[in-house]
Amino acid sequence: MSVLGAVSRWGFAKGTIAALLPNADRALDWVRDYGDRDGDGFVEYGRLNDRGLINQGWKDSWDGINFADGTLAESPIALCEVQAYVFAAYMARAWMAYDAGDMAVGDELTDRAAELKKRFNEQFWLPDRGYFAIALDKDKRPVDACASNMGRCLWFGLMDEEKAPLVAEKLMSPQMFSGWGVRTLASGMGAYNPASYHNGSVWPHDNAIIAAGLVRYGFVEEAQRIATALLEADAHVSRGGLWLDPVLLEAYGDLHITNAPMAGGRITIDISGSTTSVQGLPEGMVLHRGHRPWMTELVEQAKLRKEA
Repeated sequence: MSVLGAVSRWGFAKGTIAALLPNADRALDWVRDYGDRDGDGFVEYGRLNDRGLINQGWKDSWDGINFADGTLAESPIALCEVQAYVFAAYMARAWMAYDAGDMAVGDELTDRAAELKKRFNEQFWLPDRGYFAIALDKDKRPVDACASNMGRCLWFGLMDEEKAPLVAEKLMSPQMFSGWGVRTLASGMGAYNPASYHNGSVWPHDNAIIAAGLVRYGFVEEAQRIATALLEADAHVSRGGLWLDPVLLEAYGDLHITNAPMAGGRITIDISGSTTSVQGLPEGMVLHRGHRPWMTELVEQAKLRKEA
């Protein structure tokens, strides 16, 4: 629904939009009839058997939704960003209705969106923390971990304007902003682990959405910090050396790579079979023709150095 609304907003052919609307409306029917499992106005998920995914949002790891103390949330779970997706779907359908002259449907969907926004800002907001809960658990308790998910609510415009500055401040705090991007989970949380899948790692696509949301609410400088951090992280490599150990199939021919980023510069790589050449290596960087030492080899080398 959101994608269809977006292309309609960009001026896509109205006839095509009208032809696709029945399918989009079925998606809204699903939200009403199946997505909101208990009729509380929020869309929840919960697996139907013990083989299904425990968590069914973008953070789909088994331990990805947890309280501030690290306790796992129990399903059915209503994620904050899922409510933002529903809000966006309502607004998209309302716009397409208005654009087609169907004022009654437009008004109905606008009212639904406004009610969802009101209830979301009441039930997910944690006034003593200054941020939104990542979810509501099976007992409708706010899951109070400080997580990146709320950034998606910025992107879709679900947050009240007066709450957005506190959320922006929290997202850019030392506990959330690593210097390379916004963490999936704040460093002070019980489940925090920077090497985890969803509990402290930094995801580029997550940060791109957060940056877009910050811009929507007027926090341009904060969005620029995130964008700069992602680009700097992308360009960061070990300056110790470049290891190449290719074995190309003869049938594939030679490989020629130009303008490849490397430690602030650009290099050219030519590979023919198992032979490599590199031009443009930054000063001080060494090309190693062969495999990077395996962990077992590094340990053995360390032992030999100690014995010597």
